[in-house]
Amino acid sequence: MSYDTLLALLPKKISNKVKSIEPLSGLTNQSFKLITNKYSYALRINANHTESFKIDRNRELKILENAIKAGISPEIIFKDSRNSILVTLFIDQEPWVEQDLQDKEKLKLLAQLFRKIHTLPKSGYPFEPEGIATNYFSNIQSIPRYVEFGKKCVSFINQYGSIEAYCCCHNDVVVSNIIGFEPLFIVDWEYASDNNPMFDIASLSCFHGLNNSLEQTILNEYFDGHSKQQYEEFLLQKRLYNAIYWLWLASRHVMSPDDKQDKLLLDIESRLGFK
Repeated sequence: MSYDTLLALLPKKISNKVKSIEPLSGLTNQSFKLITNKYSYALRINANHTESFKIDRNRELKILENAIKAGISPEIIFKDSRNSILVTLFIDQEPWVEQDLQDKEKLKLLAQLFRKIHTLPKSGYPFEPEGIATNYFSNIQSIPRYVEFGKKCVSFINQYGSIEAYCCCHNDVVVSNIIGFEPLFIVDWEYASDNNPMFDIASLSCFHGLNNSLEQTILNEYFDGHSKQQYEEFLLQKRLYNAIYWLWLASRHVMSPDDKQDKLLLDIESRLGFK
């Protein structure tokens, strides 16, 4: 898509101010930095395959507006949920990188961010792992090996995926979505819903391969010390996240093949250890 085409999607009060555009990285969407004389904005539009993941933009906006009020997400400048366009203020701070997760003081700040996320008002949209798994599984029917392992993931999710909505959760906490330090911001709320708060911590750990010592740092800060029962719940949520993550990644690999994704799928299979 040309930059002129991008700007044509926006109101003139925004597009007329743009001096230059830079692409931003993203796994699911197309994102761009819009630079003006005074501010910079982040523009996000759907990638071609986004609809296959059945992302509810109205749900996302409702939760995002609560996050903005809480001061943990950047201000919305323009929204068009019908055409899946979102423009927010660009936070001129660096996103986190893998190395930041090795710093236990930074992990304590992140645990405090988790607390802020989990005290947001409930959205009224419960996390529905069985429906999510069924949708992702429907996307991988063209690859027999994926179908075979996918059935095991779906079975596990159906057995252990609680739909009890404890609190508002982000559900996609990875370093590229974490910006700054004090204050900390988190972006990309498209998978957010009401869920088990341990799922958020589990998703971070699984996606980035945190060791036990780093996990303990986050859990102890989050709970002000944690119990054996809380840790067992955390371990269950890790397996649940990995099963959902495998199905999501397999869906994405079918639509946009990538050798690195195929290697990661094998690694997740090993972690899950399904017989």
